[in-house]
Amino acid sequence: MNRTASRAFRGLVRNAPSVAAFAARHCGEFRYRPGTARHEQMRRSFHAAFPERPEQELDALVRATARSSHQYMVEQYELDYLTPAELPGFIRRSATVTGAEHLEAALASPKPVVVFTPHYGNFAMACLTLVMESAPRKQVSIFFNPPEKNPYAPRMRKLIEKLDCGAQALHNDRSGLLKAFRTLHKGGLIGMMPDVFDYEAATIFVPFFQRFAFAMTGTAFLARKYDATLLPLYAERTGTGRFNIRFDRPVDIVKTGDMDHDVWHTTAAIFRTIEEQLRCEPEHWMYWDTFLGRVYPNVTVPSDDVQWEDSLASIARRFWARSPLAHFVQELDGRRSIAAAAGSAA
Repeated sequence: MNRTASRAFRGLVRNAPSVAAFAARHCGEFRYRPGTARHEQMRRSFHAAFPERPEQELDALVRATARSSHQYMVEQYELDYLTPAELPGFIRRSATVTGAEHLEAALASPKPVVVFTPHYGNFAMACLTLVMESAPRKQVSIFFNPPEKNPYAPRMRKLIEKLDCGAQALHNDRSGLLKAFRTLHKGGLIGMMPDVFDYEAATIFVPFFQRFAFAMTGTAFLARKYDATLLPLYAERTGTGRFNIRFDRPVDIVKTGDMDHDVWHTTAAIFRTIEEQLRCEPEHWMYWDTFLGRVYPNVTVPSDDVQWEDSLASIARRFWARSPLAHFVQELDGRRSIAAAAGSAA
């Protein structure tokens, strides 16, 4: 889209968002039409994830996913254009909340809370609704990758700042981790998006659509370390400009006393819940076009649970042992122990 067309489209979003959403959906269909490289790439992803589905259904999924992702661009622009005075009311009018009892129970507890949501539907609305519902009762921090890795992060930071309710956007780096530690230590709430990953030593491999997916351990690690309530969150689009923000029941955190074991199994549980949602309504996930780069495409999960679990647990231990996050946490815990000992001696 050239500069003139982009300016015209943004003007359409401002003045007639429903018309802009209609145009965006059809633009998505055109860009991912059969015969294009985009269509074939996404179709291969769906074939890998849903090998049992007929060819026509896979093509329909590509079309629906393209429509959804392009409609999200309009929704994001619409959020960007709202003033701080307009944003809270817009969220309340546009979103209904289901499963509120799960969030209410988590907020009423003195325990810290870790909420996770994939990049699904209008995930920005999910984050903003979470902030509005939670910030009056708990300290709230939402994790994003740093701007150099994710140019979308500054836009979300601005939206969170517009709400002006004390929540903060954290970068997924050492400084952000320290702030997350403080938040959880005080019984606060952290928001995470676990369906992103970096190729680094902290990456582990968990089952996802019959394959081994790359997964970061941060969500499970923070929940396990602070014995937090681990709460799933999804933003389902129910119509143009209408969303259902759904909180599901908490995911059980595995607690055996072996941190490596517990983090791996809890991460696997997180991805299992995400897969369950994607199997119901796959077209709203943002990452189908890169799905085959997020898994080992030619390696399926063996049917023998003991076989793959033993091998992956060994891999997870080796990766976690070399993880910069693990070394940092160990160093931080060591410093705290020294400080505590010094305080006792005094």
